Amino acid sequence: MKTIIFMRHANALTSSSDGSDALRPISPKGVEAAERAAHALQARGIKPYKIISSPKMRAMQTAEILAKELDAPAQAALELNGATNIVELWNFIKNQAEEDKTLVVIGHNPDISELVTALVNGHIALNPAEFAIVKFSDDFSKAELEPINP
Repeated sequence: MKTIIFMRHANALTSSSDGSDALRPISPKGVEAAERAAHALQARGIKPYKIISSPKMRAMQTAEILAKELDAPAQAALELNGATNIVELWNFIKNQAEEDKTLVVIGHNPDISELVTALVNGHIALNPAEFAIVKFSDDFSKAELEPINP
């Protein structure tokens, strides 16, 4: 069984110092929400082997908070930047997953919510710093959604 935790980045500021969307940092509220999400994962006994994240600042900052709290390495993945079609995105994520291990994926809406919706055949809308835990059979033929954090 493979477990993938799909997470939307935490709340971000509305602009960056240079006006770039990619450089928008998470807000103080976002820091608190990312810490709460990390603690919720810890409370479930989640120990990811890796966290992959969009390279955009708000997503990477969310990933770094989780990495620190969950003692897991975080790395940027351009495929998660919000510009990859959903089929390519899923193929990339599947290739990152390892048997009997937990992977955390941090991305952006609408992509991350649309992907989870397609995988579990139900409407999922992730708010900032929310996550969905999905357990897959080893061949990805079956997916089971666990409850989303409050």
